[in-house]
Formats: sequence, structure tokens, C-alpha cells
Amino acid sequence: MVLVVSGIILLVISNATDQKTIISCFIISLPVVLAYIRYFVNFLSSSFFFIVFYIMLFYAQPIVYFITGEEYSYDFSSIKTLVIITVLGIHFFILGNLVFNTKKLISINVEIPQRQINQAINFSILITLLCIMLLFVDAKTFNVLNLGRLDLKNAGSLLRITATFGLYLTSVLFFLVYFTAKKRSRFNIILWTIFVIVLEIIIFLFYRTRSLLVVHLASCLVGYYYSYAYFSSEIKIKTKKGKALLFGVIIVCIAIFTRFFRGYLQPGSDISTFEINWKSFLQKSVEDGDLGYSSTVLKVINLVPNTYDYLNGQSYWKLLLTPIPRSIWSEKPLNTETIVGGWLFPEIRGMSVPPGIIGDLYLNFGVYGVLLMIVFGIGFSLLDRKVTFKGFLIWAVSSTWIFHLVRGGFTNPIMIFFIQYYFINFIIKRYFLGVIIHNSSQKLLRGRLKGVSTLRLEADSQINKMGGT
Repeated sequence: MVLVVSGIILLVISNATDQKTIISCFIISLPVVLAYIRYFVNFLSSSFFFIVFYIMLFYAQPIVYFITGEEYSYDFSSIKTLVIITVLGIHFFILGNLVFNTKKLISINVEIPQRQINQAINFSILITLLCIMLLFVDAKTFNVLNLGRLDLKNAGSLLRITATFGLYLTSVLFFLVYFTAKKRSRFNIILWTIFVIVLEIIIFLFYRTRSLLVVHLASCLVGYYYSYAYFSSEIKIKTKKGKALLFGVIIVCIAIFTRFFRGYLQPGSDISTFEINWKSFLQKSVEDGDLGYSSTVLKVINLVPNTYDYLNGQSYWKLLLTPIPRSIWSEKPLNTETIVGGWLFPEIRGMSVPPGIIGDLYLNFGVYGVLLMIVFGIGFSLLDRKVTFKGFLIWAVSSTWIFHLVRGGFTNPIMIFFIQYYFINFIIKRYFLGVIIHNSSQKLLRGRLKGVSTLRLEADSQINKMGGT
């Protein structure tokens, strides 16, 4: 079906003579992408986040323009290139994602002694509180409102860097709390929710960015949604999907709100003058924000190769140079975001503009770079291949690095992924080694049968010693 629709889209593109016709390709493609999510992708998995963020960033604006009749102020050939790499890009991702993503979860039951869960939570709380303490020590003040966003963003001290990575790592805390929600009292959940709110306010005041806020809330969401699996396999997924989607929409709204609110936290600004205008927020997000990244991709297409040469893979092989400090190698290649920021805003020193994942592929390899979306699809299918407790942890902490990857970063998101992955392995080995039982039911997407499998991890003798079954 993906190949058929791709053929139809290529036919439309080749015969289109106006913007509205060529932008209609997004309308044609969207049902196929949504159907793939519905029938082939596990809810809130890594692939789910990738596709949803892709739709948000690259599909929302063209579809809104198609409905309202608004047009891009770029030449027709640039718009045609945008449609080709954007629409075919997600189709190639789907084709790659099908390589290993052959099963969709029906139900799963994860048995873990509560004592192990509590120990892992306490360890994560300790690291989180230490990271907050490091932020206060680094800021040298308790009144962080006196600090501007630029001061906070440009702070590169070892204490701040350590705290930042620590707060990314302890995203597992939020998952573990809400994954065990069904075994907690309502009062306990209320206390944890208050703790999360206070913690996120403190973190937001220190960073004035949304990355940590989103990954922590998404971790809560994944934990809450899959809490049915914790000793409770008789509760079906479908009963909570609507609530989970609503919570997801709330997270998106919080991300949009904080984007505009943080400007009023600058020194000298008056918070009382801030007006909540959701129509204006959404309009600006579509024009040039989280729902309108197609405009940025168009800017890149206009500049490359007309004004600047292709990067020939620099965005990706630069990952190998990450361990080399710039203080040692002053001519070390810049991040692609910094390069694009210099192209688009030469008057602003140090400006960083992610080009979007498809824009990044284009400015490195041209239109044919979109074929590499197959590789991304394969990579994400490997992340989602096994539906286990470890898989849930990976999904829970992945939202932010996946968002930044889709938005056009590469080196930093990949580094964050590997650091989180190894931390999850540490948590599993330190607290859960030999005490997890998975009973899962999965639908074989390429077969004809529904199979039920039981996977026991490590030695069952350790489970018996701890009173497990």
C-alpha cells in the first residue's frame, strides 16, 4: 500500500502546476501513515514517537495551508522538492520500519517484586535531588528568576553539564512510579504528582527549555499507559488509550505554552503582562514553530546548492569526532545546526537552527538522501522489536531525543540515546536481574495466527528466593 500511494504521489507531483495540487500530496499520504501507526506500531513506542513528531513538524503546516488556501512564498521547484523529500521520506521510513517490526502487542504481564521497584525509585530520586543541588550550586543563587535565559543556556560548567545528563538519566524514575500506579493508593499518586509538578517547575526555571519537561512527562505517560501490565494482564490496553492520548495532547499544549511563557521570565520582563491566547499560540506554532518546520526545510532547499555546497555526510560522520574537545582541535567541524544558523541568521553569533531530519539529509546528499530514511526506519524497528520491561523503559525516556532527531539534530540526540540506553542496562542489572517475568500475547503481522509466549529472564531460582512465582 505504501508503494502504491508513493507511486500516486509521484504522479501527482510530476503533473502538478500549482501549489495547492502539489501540497495535496500530504493529504493523500496522511491516511497511509496513520493506518501504519494504528495497525503496525505499538502505542507510545519509539517508532510511534518518531512518526507522530514527524507529522507534527512537517505535515501540520502544509495541511493547514491546503485547507486555508495560504501559499508558501518560495518558488515552485523548491516546494516540489519539499514535498518529494518530506512525503517520500516518511514512506521510506515505514518500509525500513517493517523489516524487524513484525509483531504488535496485544497484552503483556510483567511480574517484578515491589521491593526492587522501590529500590530503583529511591536510587533515581537520590540522583535527581543531587542534580538539583548541583544546579543551585552552579547558579550561586536560590533566586533563579534573576538569571536570563541566555545566561542559563550558555552556561557550560561541569556542574551544569553533569546535572543535565543526570536529569535525562533519571527519567526512568517517572516511568517506574506510574508503571506501578495500580498498586499504589490514590493519596500516594497525588503526592507523587505534586512532587513531579514542583520538580518540573524548578527544572524549567533553571533551563527555560522544554526538553527535560517533555521527556519527564512522556515518561509518566508511558508508565501510566502500560501500568495495566504490572501484575494485571486482565486489563486491556484499549480501556486507557483515550486517556493516554488526552494526556499526550496536554503534554503538547504544555510544550507550546512554555515556549511563549519563558520569554516573560527574562530579567526586566513583567509576567503579569503575559496573556494566554491559544489561537495566537497555535497560529505562531504553525507559521514557524513545532507545527511548522516545513518552512525551515524550504529555507535550506533554497540555499543548497544555489548558495552553499552540500555537506557530503558531515552531519553524520561528525559523530565520530565527538570525544575530541574543541579546545584541542579548534578547526573541528561545526554542528549542522550551527552551520544552518549561520546561513539563516549571520547577524546573530552562535545561532543554532536544526534543519529537520529531511532537511539534514537533503543538505548532505541532495534529494537522494531521502533514501536513508530507510536506515532510520530499520534502526527504530530494532528498538521496538522486543516488547519487554526494558523496552518500556527505552520508550519512556526516548521522546526528547527522538524529537530533536526528527527536528534535525543528530550528534546530540544519538549521544543522549546511548547514555540513556547504558543507564537503563545498569538499572536492569543492578535492581531487576533475575526477578522479571514476562507473559506476553502478540499478534503476528506477517502470519496468520495469534501466539502467546512466555519469556523468563535470567534465573528463576532468584525469583523464588524473593517470593516470586
